[in-house]
Amino acid sequence: MTLFSMLKRNSKLVLKGSWGRAILVTMIPVFVNLLLGVLLQVLTSVLVTGPMSRLPTAEPDQTVIVRFLWAFAQAGGQRLILLAVFTALSWLVLAPIQLGAVRWFFYLVHGKSLPLGEVFFFFERFQSFRRGVWYQANIYLRSLGWSLLFLAPPGAMLTFSLFYLQSGGDRQTIALGSMGICISLGLLLLGQVLCMIWLNRYLLAAYLLCEEDRRGVHDALRTSVRYTRGYRAHFLLFGLTFLGWLLLCMISLGIAALYTAPYMQTAWAMYGRYVIEKNRYLPSSTTKEFVVEQNQPAPADSGEAPQNA
Repeated sequence: MTLFSMLKRNSKLVLKGSWGRAILVTMIPVFVNLLLGVLLQVLTSVLVTGPMSRLPTAEPDQTVIVRFLWAFAQAGGQRLILLAVFTALSWLVLAPIQLGAVRWFFYLVHGKSLPLGEVFFFFERFQSFRRGVWYQANIYLRSLGWSLLFLAPPGAMLTFSLFYLQSGGDRQTIALGSMGICISLGLLLLGQVLCMIWLNRYLLAAYLLCEEDRRGVHDALRTSVRYTRGYRAHFLLFGLTFLGWLLLCMISLGIAALYTAPYMQTAWAMYGRYVIEKNRYLPSSTTKEFVVEQNQPAPADSGEAPQNA
């Protein structure tokens, strides 16, 4: 049996008896996001759409047109302010919750089925809250920077090829422009794959943060970069093994996600624990493979779930 198959098999074993809570854990961030979206729509309707609907409906003389344009400009500004406020609010609320969900599944594969309230673990103390938000900000900024580095050159080449293709109608221009488009599209695809593999260097950072409460974000990122050497391409292949499940979620209009989301979260937590413990406890020269089994006790220094304050 291959490593990927063993990880998936053990993930299903771990989820036995915990499926209901696992589904709720994956749905909590979705519910919170929907709640914030509904609140944004309500405030937009009250503060922006309502005042716009009360504009005068008389004959469109110059005064009415000017008032309409002025009100529209003000409404646009209010809408942007509301959007900015709710974007920041969503970040502050969802970042700790998403990391709390990762923590819940990480402890599940350690044989510890935590209560649902542990999803909000990073709200219990300001230090934990700051770590959750700062981790998500780091991941976002690093992902944005590396994506620009990998994808900007072929993107610029594609833009130039399209502009060159439209600049003239002779055969040479069409041939060179078409060739440039094909090459740039191929480079974009290659750059996307390489970028995904490169960004996998940060995949273990969330698990390391959840494992040890006193670990800093930058230390977790540096340790993840070190631990993931030799595994980054394997992470991509492992993710591709779930492609069929993701397609099923699309076909079922998201219903299959009730099974797929907890399954994938557990499998990734299982793989993360495997790589962390192999780097930490096994000699680097060994070729022995191991996969954690259901309810296998955690190593002494791997981090116990802290008691609630």
